[in-house]
Amino acid sequence: MSLALHPGAISLQLHSVREEMERDPDSTLSAIAEIGYGAVEWFGELGDRSASEWRRILDRAGLRVSGAHLSLTELEQDPGTRLEPWQTIGCHLLACSAPEPLRPLSGDEWDDLGRRLDLLAYPLHAAGFALAYHHHVVECLLEVRGGVIVQLYARHAGRQQLPRQSSAVCP
Repeated sequence: MSLALHPGAISLQLHSVREEMERDPDSTLSAIAEIGYGAVEWFGELGDRSASEWRRILDRAGLRVSGAHLSLTELEQDPGTRLEPWQTIGCHLLACSAPEPLRPLSGDEWDDLGRRLDLLAYPLHAAGFALAYHHHVVECLLEVRGGVIVQLYARHAGRQQLPRQSSAVCP
């Protein structure tokens, strides 16, 4: 399974245009394609449209979905139901971030997050998906138990070569 975009393609995360997507998703996706993007990274739920309908809209705009942000907790609880729409849309990279609600985590909780990500990566991989961890700049700067946070979860999430996805530049 190749998750690579065609050369030169950069995805636009739909979180950055979430208000426009709520008002007029069809026009927003068309505008994204018109300014040169070939792919988008999904943010949030599919709403009241089916995955098949979203696929038709994306196809009309000439866009692919390079990845989707999903709740780690929801994905753990019911991965089968959560995967079907993304298969229909053609998205094979799922990104999760720290569990909700967002709050400071202890070193043990970061270790646990790495274990959870590692366990989840196996069934996702078997179903044709890759799992990424979407981290935020604070996770690259804060130290817990003498290590930067991203190092803590990476110790446990390394068996599946879990990609990191940054929302900001990290050292």
